[in-house]
Amino acid sequence: MKTPRFTKRIAFSTLAILGAIVISSEHGSASSASVHLERSIPLTNIKSMMIKTVGTDIKLIPGSGDQIQATLDGQFPVEKPELALVSETKGNILTIHTEEKDKSNSLKWDGNTSGRSLTLLVPKTTFEKLKSMSVDTVSGETKILITAIPQLALKSVSGNIQFKGDVTETLSLVSVSGKIDVEGKIAQIAGESVSGSFEMKLASLSQNAKLHSISGAITLNLPEKSQVEIQASSMSGQKDIESLFKSKATDRGFISAKTVSGNIKIKKF
Repeated sequence: MKTPRFTKRIAFSTLAILGAIVISSEHGSASSASVHLERSIPLTNIKSMMIKTVGTDIKLIPGSGDQIQATLDGQFPVEKPELALVSETKGNILTIHTEEKDKSNSLKWDGNTSGRSLTLLVPKTTFEKLKSMSVDTVSGETKILITAIPQLALKSVSGNIQFKGDVTETLSLVSVSGKIDVEGKIAQIAGESVSGSFEMKLASLSQNAKLHSISGAITLNLPEKSQVEIQASSMSGQKDIESLFKSKATDRGFISAKTVSGNIKIKKF
């Protein structure tokens, strides 16, 4: 009898883990393994979602039905012999993440995430009920297209972040070297970056935006009728701020843009 190339199993635990699908490569001579996992994740009174991956792109887009459809696929290095797509619910918090059984391999990714992705189709009705969501990735791209959510936190070490949607309370952004691209109606923004740039087109900013970067550029586009107070500073970068903005619109939004060597551009559209 031939030994199968991959083995699959479903794991459950008392910690409300809904399931883990594991694919193991049994051929050490192969340079990579092709993985394709699919899951339907039930939703019961979920108020918050937490998503985390390593070496994998994340795509989160609106779907239909009453369950989250999760797909993990791509070519993964053989250094990770067992890969799991795990979802667990504790109270009203749903956590979805990828993990490797052998933790000693966690730093052996080959640096190439092209073609590796975790795609989540989330029902629109779920977005309407969510109070908060956080997405955390290392060496992976993040792309989120949603309608609206009160609180959203996005964190990336080296992958780009792309977000399109509305945040009615606070949008938190953290990036080391990846570009951050945001479009939508945002009440309040707190963004930090080392070398990654900020590129934002906001249909409205009802409260504050605080964007800080060391060497990344900050570009912010606001509607023609926007009235905001702006404080912008850069030690060695250039500043280009639209003159039509009122410098002391204290009853409106407030923008703080700071960099060490990056350029700052704030314009109207």
